[in-house]
Amino acid sequence: MKYVLSPERIREAEKTTIEEIGISEEALIEKAAGEIVKCIGDFYPSAVKILVVAGGGNNGADGLSAARMLIYKGYLVDVLLHFSKQSPANLFLLNGLRAAGRLSKGKVTFVDAISKEYDLIIDSLFGIGLNRELSKDDIDFIKRINSLNIPIISADIPSGLNASTGLPMPVCINSDTTICFGAYKTGMFNGQGPNYYKRLLQGDIELWYEEKASDSKMLEKEDIFNIFSDSIATAHKGTYGKALIIAGSKEIYGAAYLCAKAAFYSGAGMVKVITHACNRSDFLQ
Repeated sequence: MKYVLSPERIREAEKTTIEEIGISEEALIEKAAGEIVKCIGDFYPSAVKILVVAGGGNNGADGLSAARMLIYKGYLVDVLLHFSKQSPANLFLLNGLRAAGRLSKGKVTFVDAISKEYDLIIDSLFGIGLNRELSKDDIDFIKRINSLNIPIISADIPSGLNASTGLPMPVCINSDTTICFGAYKTGMFNGQGPNYYKRLLQGDIELWYEEKASDSKMLEKEDIFNIFSDSIATAHKGTYGKALIIAGSKEIYGAAYLCAKAAFYSGAGMVKVITHACNRSDFLQ
């Protein structure tokens, strides 16, 4: 079972992890960056030249830290900063990147434009805090990234997606792989969220949170199997309960049929359907 948390719950968890558990914000960023690097090794082993597009917030920090790690591993890394060069945000990370480029066998270059020469793009522009309409510059930038047809890994959430509603603001990165850090975000499953990624992973950054009744949960295959007990050799149709489905109208029976089939395959011993009489022959086919 995986937890699906809102941005507000994620912020609560981050605060608890930092203030009560004692894991610093910098450590959480490093753990997130490590998950990005691991994803590249697992799913993009042939990638050599990588572009990191980074915003000015913590999501950008995840990408910049990943860039530093990749440089030490020998990758060729270009970094495109999508925030004011005069901004003090992430300054220590930028200095770390430059040092990594000098001290490692890898190479880092800061670029001002995107081209098609990369094997992979790391998207760390906007995180789960995005709740405003993007500027024209942001919109054009995201459209340009999407137009390249280069595989994209999004850090935590595809940039431009509202982490609560799952709606683009108004455009969004089309990510091949999205790594949600600590927990899945509600926007990955709400609205249009599922349209903006092909593969969804959960990265373990040791984010700590207590379960709340309001939390959504995503069942996995093993959770479904654990619901059912082993069948009894002498069982009959009444042993595993009866289900009654009232659905459908004249010549409109799709929902009734699907519900009955789902109940049957889920293990109900007897399934009865109340629907319009003219639908009976279709059920018996």
